[in-house]
Amino acid sequence: LDIGIDEAFHAECLRRLRGGEERRHGLLLYGLVKALAPRCVVDVGTGRGYTAVVMAKALEDAGVEGRVFTIDYVGNNEPRDWHVAKQPKTDPAWGRLVSRRELLAPFADLVERRIVFLTGRSRDMIPRIEGKVDFAFIDASPAYKDIVTDIRLLVRRGAEECHLSFDGFDPTNEYWIVPG
Repeated sequence: LDIGIDEAFHAECLRRLRGGEERRHGLLLYGLVKALAPRCVVDVGTGRGYTAVVMAKALEDAGVEGRVFTIDYVGNNEPRDWHVAKQPKTDPAWGRLVSRRELLAPFADLVERRIVFLTGRSRDMIPRIEGKVDFAFIDASPAYKDIVTDIRLLVRRGAEECHLSFDGFDPTNEYWIVPG
């Protein structure tokens, strides 16, 4: 999938922020953000920071003066295991607790210029975002009520042309978006 992302940059993102696991959603998000050129991007569910960094890179490559507002209940300096037991031993976080800030260190300049970290629940953080939301990626709680709440809040905060995207789903996951 050739969408114009710097291959060395993306390889380092995958290595540090995904444990080497290649998933196409980052490339898809990069392509969408670069093509749509939004000014205000929201990333619900920061995790290790992969999608936030990829979307920030897309803003830069598109020459857009935009920012990525990324939301997670885990703060940047909190050491975590990041579910690395399922990752290969080559994962930089494998076998130790590491903070998101440490994982993002190679991308510090881009992070400083383009990413705003909001720590807390998305329902509390989305109303604090500055400006109208042009693009959002929702990849946090799989609970139906949380996803619907995020959608409602983002639509209220949305620009006239607001694009919402979601992480893929697993129909075998009992927690997916089925109301109970």
